[in-house]
Amino acid sequence: MVQIGRCDKVQLRSGTQQAGDEQVVDPPNLAETKAIAEEAFIYGLPIVMNYAVMHEFCIDKNPRQYKGSLNAITNEIRFFTYKESLW
Repeated sequence: MVQIGRCDKVQLRSGTQQAGDEQVVDPPNLAETKAIAEEAFIYGLPIVMNYAVMHEFCIDKNPRQYKGSLNAITNEIRFFTYKESLW
């Protein structure tokens, strides 16, 4: 088993050492940590923003952006202009 802190599975790198039956892996350095954080941000931001928009448009009925419940077709009777922007 490979352990870093509380993680159970870690991809082995060249800086591994063996201590008895367990393998000890060096923690990631600052550059690796920044790269991991950047990849997580790039991957996770669209998902979080999608949820925020979905919550505002379909789930929370109080804000001005509420459009209707999920899986329901809604129609607006009046004509909207640029002066009546909801933003």
